[in-house]
Amino acid sequence: MQLGDLPESALVKGSANCVVESYCLLIDESGKAVIWKLRFRNGRVETYFLAPAVAVHFAKCAADAAGRYGWPASENWPENQPEITGQDMDFLNCRFPMAVGMRVLAYQDALVAALLLGKDLVQAIRLTPEHATQIGGMHREAIQSGILRDIAAENPPTGSKN
Repeated sequence: MQLGDLPESALVKGSANCVVESYCLLIDESGKAVIWKLRFRNGRVETYFLAPAVAVHFAKCAADAAGRYGWPASENWPENQPEITGQDMDFLNCRFPMAVGMRVLAYQDALVAALLLGKDLVQAIRLTPEHATQIGGMHREAIQSGILRDIAAENPPTGSKN
């Protein structure tokens, strides 16, 4: 399954029940994964693991959307954040699927991120501009500190113009 094959309207519709209310992030010090623990407006809490390249991609997309739509940086952090526990950090034992791809759709009032979890499962989530810029900013800080690496930019495919 390719994320690009899914119609934009299906991703937007699929994200309607997955609007992020609050979140907690943890970036593995070795740079192997980024943990997103999200609380949705309907009360459900989910944990997602992002491969480093996916986290870098999200940071770039959030920054692009912020520039395109004039989203301001925000220090208004969400309340009622879910807590990341030891059980949530069990990505090395495959307790949770790893997000190996992401398609991002940006709008004036939201950022929709479709996560490819494993081979065939897609989860679309919707973030407010405020949450998207905050999460993107935390990812950029990890990139600048060297914890997360943009491997695609460091080693572009042969024949690439990067």
